[in-house]
Formats: sequence, C-alpha cells, structure tokens
Amino acid sequence: MEDWIQEELSKYDLKTVEIDFSVHVLKGKNLKPDDLDKAEETIRKGRVVEEKSDRLRKTIGFRLYFGKENLTYTVIVGLHGDLLRIVTLWRDGGRL
Repeated sequence: MEDWIQEELSKYDLKTVEIDFSVHVLKGKNLKPDDLDKAEETIRKGRVVEEKSDRLRKTIGFRLYFGKENLTYTVIVGLHGDLLRIVTLWRDGGRL
C-alpha cells in the first residue's frame, strides 16, 4: 500500500468512523438500503484499492466481495476531517 494512503487511514478508526453519503450517491444511483449498508461494510472490512485512490483529490477506494450474493462492491470515499464521505460506489457481479 502506498505510504500516503497508510498515513491518511491512520487518522481514522475504520470500525467506528462516521460515514456519510454524497448527494450523487443518494440521488443518482437508485440504490436500495441494502446497497448502502454493504457500502459501509466495504469501507469497514474491505481492502484498499490503490488504483482507485487519488492523492490530490484525497479519495481512497475500497473493495469487498460478498460471496452469498456473488457481488463485489467498490466504494470511493473522500477524506473529510472526522468523517468519510462516500463519493461513488458500484457493484459488479462475481469476484474481482
């Protein structure tokens, strides 16, 4: 993992940090409540995806596979002081 990502994530406790959703995610994606729950779980338990992270924009990507549903969620979060804001998310069928 790149140093800047590790440095930024060390400021947050991913198990308890407040997670917020951007308007883009809430209005533009037609997501169900279950999708929002899975997005939060992806941040708390998923792995960091370096190629989806951007140092200049202060965004970090996370990915988690949910075997029972055979879906992979990818979530991009913006770092905002004491909270993480989900900027965008998408789900793919199968494992990535």
